[in-house]
Amino acid sequence: MPMPVKNLKQLEFGETVEKRVLTILKKDKRHAYSSRELIKLTGGSQSSVGHALRSFMQRGIVKRVKVGKTYYYYYSPRSRKRRARRRR
Repeated sequence: MPMPVKNLKQLEFGETVEKRVLTILKKDKRHAYSSRELIKLTGGSQSSVGHALRSFMQRGIVKRVKVGKTYYYYYSPRSRKRRARRRR
């Protein structure tokens, strides 16, 4: 499990919350994280982590599953299936 970011000095210059969230989700593909866990691990705000997760879901990079009242997010790269062209 990745170590949480304790202060801003630990972050690399120019590293965005999106990069940090995606790195965490890619490292442990068998584990799903709640948004609360991702906020603690990345050191980002609730809105920035939520925005990153929503963006990843729209692009098909991240999927979520609901357990009780909590959503858990996990890395699931979009399968790139070729679409068959219609011939006239």
